[in-house]
Amino acid sequence: MQSQRSQAFDNAHFAQYVLSCEQVAEMLGCTQKTIEEKTRQGLLPGLKLGRSYRFPIDALNDQLNVLAKETLRS
Repeated sequence: MQSQRSQAFDNAHFAQYVLSCEQVAEMLGCTQKTIEEKTRQGLLPGLKLGRSYRFPIDALNDQLNVLAKETLRS
């Protein structure tokens, strides 16, 4: 079983690699509701953990790059 100190380190380490719905919404200049909708539609790579979404930074960056390239082609 992990100690509280070890668990706190793991949580802090994990937080470096994921963003909350609120953080993504702020970064993209839209509402959290929009981010949740786009995630449910499969347009954004979010993980539903309990009642909230978490977004792996690398996966989010990759998907945003794909969407930006598609927009340029249109």
